[in-house]
Amino acid sequence: MSRCANEVVAIDYSQGFVDTAKEMQSAGHCELSRLEEGHCRKSVVVEPPAGTQPGRITFEQGDAMNLRPGLGSFGQVLAANLLCRLSEPGRLLGRLPELVRSGGELILTTPCTWLEEFTPEARWPRGSTRDWLEGELREHFELLEEHDEPFLIRETARKFQWTVALLTKWRRR
Repeated sequence: MSRCANEVVAIDYSQGFVDTAKEMQSAGHCELSRLEEGHCRKSVVVEPPAGTQPGRITFEQGDAMNLRPGLGSFGQVLAANLLCRLSEPGRLLGRLPELVRSGGELILTTPCTWLEEFTPEARWPRGSTRDWLEGELREHFELLEEHDEPFLIRETARKFQWTVALLTKWRRR
């Protein structure tokens, strides 16, 4: 997002992720320990993607269901692979009209993997996630686009998780 926005506020629940991002921001790279298999780990150096503007980003720890008051309103908000990992996803959805300024864009991605270990079944969508999102957001947002967004997670040197997320893009009325 820093390629096209003058200011980016990046929020993650994990303080470790935030600390690592800040380290990469200041040093231009970061050394991490990556699991290869069993007890075997390998040290790797990671860098921000080409063209990013690290100086435009503020990193902070936060909870998507309890975002701090006064966070502001933004021209773009991205919530990636998050909704089906929240115990109360409706709390984030209810806050989005305040966070996205009029005419701004909201991008949501979710693999729609509803599991009780993250979200009580009573808080899952009753039908499809896409229809649930439209019902929750249509008062304040217009659906502009939707498509499948594949992504790959490396677990070990020999195990990868291939997932396809539902991506929806909305405009704030």
